[in-house]
Amino acid sequence: MEAQADHDTHRSNHGTTESFVSNISPFDSLPIAARQQELLDIIDKARRTTTTIDLPQIAVVGDQSSGKSSVLEAITTLKFPASGGKCTRFPIQISVRRGPNEKVAASIIPYDKRPPEQKKQLQRFSLHMRDCNIEDLHDIVESARNFIWPDQNNIKDYAMDILSIEAVGPRMPNLSVIDLPGYVQINAQDRSGEDSDAEQVMKLAERFTRVPRTVILAIVHAATDYETQTVLKELKRIDPQGARTIGVITKPDIPSDSHSISEFIQLAKNDRYHLKLGWYVLKNRKNPEGKNLSWDERNEGEKSFFNKHPDWAQAGQERLGIFPLVQKLQKILLSTIAQELPSILKQLQQARDECAKKLKKLGDCPSTVLEMREQLRRCWVQCQGTVTQGVHGQYMIDQEFFNADKKLYAESGISIYMLRACIAKQNEIFDRTLRDWGCAYDVVDNRLETPSKIHYGSAKPELVPPPRKVTRAQFIIEDVEPLLKQHRGQQNPGDIDPTVVYPLFQKLSSNWQPLVEDHVRRVYSICSVFMQLVIQEKWPTRMQDSLRKVMLNDQMDMRLASAHEEVTKIFTDHSRYMQTHDPEYIRTLWNLGAVSARPTDADADVTIAFMMCEDILTKTWVYYNIALGIFLRNIIVQVIERHLVYGLIDIFDQSHISTLNDEQIKEIAEESEEEQKTRDMLRDEKKRLDDCVRTIQNISWGNDWGHDLGMVS
Repeated sequence: MEAQADHDTHRSNHGTTESFVSNISPFDSLPIAARQQELLDIIDKARRTTTTIDLPQIAVVGDQSSGKSSVLEAITTLKFPASGGKCTRFPIQISVRRGPNEKVAASIIPYDKRPPEQKKQLQRFSLHMRDCNIEDLHDIVESARNFIWPDQNNIKDYAMDILSIEAVGPRMPNLSVIDLPGYVQINAQDRSGEDSDAEQVMKLAERFTRVPRTVILAIVHAATDYETQTVLKELKRIDPQGARTIGVITKPDIPSDSHSISEFIQLAKNDRYHLKLGWYVLKNRKNPEGKNLSWDERNEGEKSFFNKHPDWAQAGQERLGIFPLVQKLQKILLSTIAQELPSILKQLQQARDECAKKLKKLGDCPSTVLEMREQLRRCWVQCQGTVTQGVHGQYMIDQEFFNADKKLYAESGISIYMLRACIAKQNEIFDRTLRDWGCAYDVVDNRLETPSKIHYGSAKPELVPPPRKVTRAQFIIEDVEPLLKQHRGQQNPGDIDPTVVYPLFQKLSSNWQPLVEDHVRRVYSICSVFMQLVIQEKWPTRMQDSLRKVMLNDQMDMRLASAHEEVTKIFTDHSRYMQTHDPEYIRTLWNLGAVSARPTDADADVTIAFMMCEDILTKTWVYYNIALGIFLRNIIVQVIERHLVYGLIDIFDQSHISTLNDEQIKEIAEESEEEQKTRDMLRDEKKRLDDCVRTIQNISWGNDWGHDLGMVS
């Protein structure tokens, strides 16, 4: 069979064959309600739509050669290929439905972690057949194998892709199961390699059996001691309480000694390994002398076996044979679906909304430069509004963007989305840091309330050395007196050059510049990240990189350069001899009164000199305190706010669009072929999700709901 795009296949030349749906079905008497079919169809539709939601399903697991294929044949009425485990190297999802005409369709659901191109290739696999025979399921599986591994003759790996087979027939039950590769016994050779068959099968099976919505159909064969079978060991790990597992004992005719039969009867009675959903016993279909048994013959053979071996009836007649098992599977699957449907609907709505969000991120698809320019203008206006709100701290207007739950924080612990709060906090940190560590000297017995005496609790920055700890007298002797001698002019004894305050002030404030540069760097970083977030959330994905390249990076660099230029101007003023016109300067000096030291007749010259130094130091400290407040305000207002923060609003001024030529417009707004494919894929996915959501929402939840599902006795 050639695996290509949709085509119909008619086969009737395989020798002696039988229909994959027998003329006599064991499920004729099963009660079929319209809502049962409706529920199963909803889940199948959802499964074809998305692989990101774990949906209710029945997963069939068991050791290799446990009779798993025979159980699946009995449940689904489909003929499964028996090739020594060769075929089942990937999950097979089988959905059987009752319908007037026999038909089967197959497709591959790619593993969600495959690359997009591989997904697209596997999604091309699609088969539709009518008038099928028993060999067709084998052909489907083989075609899927060749499609998943097109270049491999000797396939050793297992695939996470799912082969989905949907069959319809007049005698079929309404049921969906997923067949998983049989467990392999771990031997010494397996333990030496990471990718042994046993480990691959366990990982693959666990992907499905770990899901709380999965009902596990565990196959245990009576040919060997059940304690040695891998399936039970895995069940103890996956479902230790046995809450969602149905056990099936196969090959009940194999044990030869009465002890083994007794052990398996106890197992069937739920005495040995308790399962909440219980155990069932099925006799495998046999083909004596190669004869193809009909389904009627298979069921008659099973019934005859249990009549001849009444010991098995100890488990209860309702636990023997295919008919009660299928009833149980239908009931438990339907009840699980009904119970989980509200949460499934919510997950589908979330997936749909996420898909819509991705489509919105892609934006419109303009075809002309004029349309591209108009799209840019709309984005520009929207972004200018968001940036303006961020600068002003107006977070309630665009709440979708200014979401406080978004986890992206500055070093201060404030969300960068809340730009004004983040900048205000950073300015506060800078204020405290400059007051605590901006002064290069710590005069321990200073009689003024200077920064050396008041600490605002900021951590010491690494950029500046710790303040030099000195006494007031030591500072006068080592720093003030030498400075006075260097600045001595034609003053009379007892007079001093008043400008000596300025170089002494510059010495005290020598730590300011590195602290300012660090503050500018931190604020610029916050502003840059904020603008990146605006582009990331407000602009179509395809435009973001080009927008940064063509416009944003240059604009941000310009603002940083202008901020540095402003800092240079402020420090140039800082280096000049600038009088203070703040009345606080005179008021503070007046309140301090005369200096505490008084000259003595014995050493008048020395004492007068010391008093002069005391006087100049006091004036310097007062000047420092006043200049510090002015300097802090200048840095915050003239540098941070003017250039870095409020400057952000100008970046998305509409006048900038007119400066962009057509090539720049196309570079930003033109859509690539890959982006067009992504858009088409998302539109298709959203359409299918919308359809699933509407289908579930249209279900009528009447009082007879439970009765229709067979959940009410």
